[in-house]
Amino acid sequence: MVLTDTGVVLATPDGSGAMAAVIRESPDAIRGYIKFIAVHPDAQRRGLGRRLLAAAEDWLSGKGARLVGLGAGAPLYLWPGVDAANLPAQSLALAAGYRVVGCELNLRLPTSYQAPTPEGVLMRRLGGTGEAEGPRVTALRELVAREWPIWMTEFELGIRHGALFGAFSQRPGTGSPALGFCAHSTLRRGWIGPLGTHPRYRQQGVGAALVSAVCGDLRRLGHAQAEVPWVGPIGYFAARGATLSRAFRRFSRTLDPPDLGA
Repeated sequence: MVLTDTGVVLATPDGSGAMAAVIRESPDAIRGYIKFIAVHPDAQRRGLGRRLLAAAEDWLSGKGARLVGLGAGAPLYLWPGVDAANLPAQSLALAAGYRVVGCELNLRLPTSYQAPTPEGVLMRRLGGTGEAEGPRVTALRELVAREWPIWMTEFELGIRHGALFGAFSQRPGTGSPALGFCAHSTLRRGWIGPLGTHPRYRQQGVGAALVSAVCGDLRRLGHAQAEVPWVGPIGYFAARGATLSRAFRRFSRTLDPPDLGA
């Protein structure tokens, strides 16, 4: 799958408000995402947020998007959606015709979490003081490109920051040596992810060992807690001591096509 992004940042002349939006093109659709809208506290409650939102929608519609979402939009997303505690932002979305299409959770995991590395598995830091290139890195990059292409950007950022750990097989006859990966702080310090384990090696402790390695790294950097955003397998992390941190609602809206006669 190939994703092509085009983005824009718009702001008021006096700097009292700004917004960012992105077009995400895939083989089957053109979707728009509004990454953020920010209004200075002194300029709030004057309709500026609504005007910024309308400007973003006009730009997205002109680029061919017919469906637009607030937040979300991996990769390089700022938030998994609209924070459930942010009532003004939710009110703005609903007043502008958006509908709730889901809810995502962020969990908080103590960095004291530890799990053993399974026998025959080698854990390595990639980038930074660890391996940056070589056969193992190439095999892991190929695994990510094949299984989770949407995470390639964060994968490369993790290597660049030296904040990505890879798991590799030391057992003969296992095929590809790459078993999985886990990164932290690719977009925000203290945030874990993305994380992926080769489909053939799930439920064998590889993912837990990767999370443990990342937690250990964060603990050395002074983080007592790690944020696990946009959690899918809630039970997996809950069983490892994670608790609820924040909830985000996902909003979506269908846009009208641009008026070409205007």
